Amino acid sequence: LLGVGQISAFFGATTLLSQEAPKLSRGAVGGAFNTCGAIGILVAGGLGGRLFDSIAPSAPFVLIGILNACVMLFAIYVRIKAPGPIPVKS
Repeated sequence: LLGVGQISAFFGATTLLSQEAPKLSRGAVGGAFNTCGAIGILVAGGLGGRLFDSIAPSAPFVLIGILNACVMLFAIYVRIKAPGPIPVKS
């Protein structure tokens, strides 16, 4: 179930990326998105492994939960500060 949740979040982000990125630079934006994702996986895996060994087996899950909460708070901040135009339904 954890894997299903993670891949769902990834597909949602990829869909949003393809909608919002300018057509001429979608490839570069997608590449940067995937590179940042790979770096995040490496850092989370390395740090999570160290936390697993030094603190507890549940520590990597707590780390990812805290990081997800930070991302959520940042997304709320961005939404409040720069809401963008309201779409008009036709």
